[in-house]
Amino acid sequence: MKDLSLAYLLDVYGDLLSDRQQRIARDYFYDDLSLSEISENEGISRQGAHEIIKRCEQLLNFYEEKLHYSQTVYELKSAAEKCDNEKIYKIIENL
Repeated sequence: MKDLSLAYLLDVYGDLLSDRQQRIARDYFYDDLSLSEISENEGISRQGAHEIIKRCEQLLNFYEEKLHYSQTVYELKSAAEKCDNEKIYKIIENL
């Protein structure tokens, strides 16, 4: 089963991946292509497609671990929906 949180991280950090990684990750997460379909489209083995997707997952998680951008956006949206100005200011101070 595909992890939808990785699709969100791809939205946030996708531009930090190479063009090929972006294309393959988007095919996999957005277009729901199988590894076989991706390997055929890219002219690589199914194992090669799998390895690129796993590397993309590692990179996206690494970027989020280091930058915390998507988590910060989520917290800000949540605080804004609750009109919790105190929490919003605290999040901004921690940036």
